[in-house]
Amino acid sequence: MKPIISLCFFLCLFSGSLSAQSNYVEVSVTDTIQVKADYFVFRFNLNPDIDVQPDTTGMRTDPNYYRKVAEKTRQRQVEAAKVLEQKLKDAGFNTEATTLSDWVFRNSYGFSIYATTRDVASFGVLDKLMKTERGITCNLTQISSTQENIQADRLSKKLMDKARAKASFLAAEAKKKLLSVIAVSDKKTELINYSNINNVSLLASLGIDKTVVKDGGINPLYPVQGSLTVKFGWQ
Repeated sequence: MKPIISLCFFLCLFSGSLSAQSNYVEVSVTDTIQVKADYFVFRFNLNPDIDVQPDTTGMRTDPNYYRKVAEKTRQRQVEAAKVLEQKLKDAGFNTEATTLSDWVFRNSYGFSIYATTRDVASFGVLDKLMKTERGITCNLTQISSTQENIQADRLSKKLMDKARAKASFLAAEAKKKLLSVIAVSDKKTELINYSNINNVSLLASLGIDKTVVKDGGINPLYPVQGSLTVKFGWQ
């Protein structure tokens, strides 16, 4: 009885779904690969009045006080947006067009500019910009790769090899002969931690070495995780 108990314990450790009467073994595996990013999307939020003390003259007597304040704020944001957009373009970023319709009365602080780049070297310029500009916060909202489909295929092959190795081990322990695949189900998950930047070092937040950027080095990597459940026939 002792060898049988030991074998059952061993099989449970490897999460193999099997029984003495079944004609198959089912295994589940998980793995992660690092994909080189070559596309980045940033969102910039503008608040040029961050250090401005509000003029409260007329707050109680002028019925249009709040509208006037909102219009002044909006105009300062328009001017700040134009300056920022030009700086981003000069740094090699592509920006979305912005218009006055992007602002809403008494909701002017919700305005954002989106900028994209495929050039990691431009991060150095952005890093300096975020340290010197006032009233601007930046969020990294998307990282992706044009090679992601190719890398996903590489991950699938890696998972299948891992599943086959696991099933082969279980088959050997159970004195079975492993046969062909009966069924497969998979799941891919991107494990990206988007960075919230508030006038701090953008490069450090992305895990990019400044010397690498200066020398035109490589793009940062981001993890993509996959899970695979495979059912193999055996006898």
